[in-house]
Amino acid sequence: MKLKQLLQRFLLWIGAVGMLLALGGCGGASKAATSNPVPLDAAQMVETAAQSQSASDASTATPASVDRYAALGAPKTYTAELQSETGLLKVHVDAAVELQNMNLPVERTKLHLFTNEEAAHIASVLLGNNAHYIDQTGAGEHFTKAFLQREIDDLSDSIAHWDAYGNYKYDLRYYTKDEAEQALAKFQALLPTLPDALPAITPNFSSWKLISASNAQGPIETTDCYQSHFTMTDNATVSRLSFHNGPQVLSTCFFEYVRDMQRTIGAMNPDPENVEGLLNVSQENAEAQARALVDALGYPEFVCVYRQACLSDYRDFAYFRFFFLRQLDGAQTLYWNNSSFADENFELIQVCVDNDGVLMVTYNNPQDVLGEMTPAADLLPFSQIQSVFEKMILVVDNQTEAEAWNREDMPKLTKDYYISSVRLGLSSVAESSDTNTHLLIPVWSFYGYEESRVNDGEPSRHGTNGQHALLTINAIDGTVVG
Repeated sequence: MKLKQLLQRFLLWIGAVGMLLALGGCGGASKAATSNPVPLDAAQMVETAAQSQSASDASTATPASVDRYAALGAPKTYTAELQSETGLLKVHVDAAVELQNMNLPVERTKLHLFTNEEAAHIASVLLGNNAHYIDQTGAGEHFTKAFLQREIDDLSDSIAHWDAYGNYKYDLRYYTKDEAEQALAKFQALLPTLPDALPAITPNFSSWKLISASNAQGPIETTDCYQSHFTMTDNATVSRLSFHNGPQVLSTCFFEYVRDMQRTIGAMNPDPENVEGLLNVSQENAEAQARALVDALGYPEFVCVYRQACLSDYRDFAYFRFFFLRQLDGAQTLYWNNSSFADENFELIQVCVDNDGVLMVTYNNPQDVLGEMTPAADLLPFSQIQSVFEKMILVVDNQTEAEAWNREDMPKLTKDYYISSVRLGLSSVAESSDTNTHLLIPVWSFYGYEESRVNDGEPSRHGTNGQHALLTINAIDGTVVG
């Protein structure tokens, strides 16, 4: 167990080093800064996207009459073998090229702030009209006897199996088994002092609290705000629903619902997980529940683009995770997950369903669609996209040739990228003049997985869930998006 944890942490450290190198602009990352085509600003983007509309047959033809493969000169399958100058990074491409048989627009969107009415409606859908709301600030951290008893039972089990899984489950809270035992004793002493139940209150969906923020210069004045609501379906289970309107400090808005605050889901694993025997609900039934919920929330324009069976952070229960993205007049937006925490970069509704129903819901980066800037963007031919890909895939985030990995005292790192899918769709990019205003633009995403080796050891595979994009390119001007 300890060896596996050390290996996982070392590989995470490798990723962190790569991120620091990319931010610091050294090694392979510095090549990306000089080789990457200069991105267009919003006005140039729209002008370029629309420049050939009047002369283009594709811009006026109906989607059914357009052969997008022929129009873009794209093959049905793209194959290539590439390697970096040192040979430490190799790229193997055997990919299906997936096009949407329609013209792709450029749309402007703006970050949406949740209203009081929306908060009330979402609460009625997720918590129910007759929910037992409680005052969390007055209840304290442990709520009721039955709530704390669940924590006592769980901690007792983890202490009894400390070396097997307890230390992993509680490693962020207790450094040692002795610390966990001391905490357990405090919980047991606290238990008789807690109430059996909490009184109901009337929720106020117009009561927003200011977010407290500061930097090195001191407090930040902001109108960013939030509200949180807590309900109890029984005296042992607490549900939470929170809304955050944070365009200034957070540069995002979101809501999050959890059915049971004591069931920890965690970030998405980029690789499939074995959930055999842990789920009684079928994927089809779980997805139907998720679809019905998204419709009830009032977002029928969102479509399910990804589904995955997952294990909880502590491997003690399983659930299905579904991703819903906005569809604009049939044009599909793309999603990619280059890290476990990439979700905040997308307008994304995420629904998790377990054996007992909807377990968690989040809606990140809600957008108001302001209108079409051009209905049919003029796209670069695939040959130019291919040229950009074959150059940039070898330099963008190329950790193997980074300066930090090429010192005598460092281990040797080699990587292989395996590209299995190339998809054309819409993605959101921020406008430089306003981080809360975005453009939905056509992009090409190159999906696959990667293998890393240290000192020619056993490979570590990452990103095999089909949503790991190794490079994303603006289909209008050829710049690297992600």
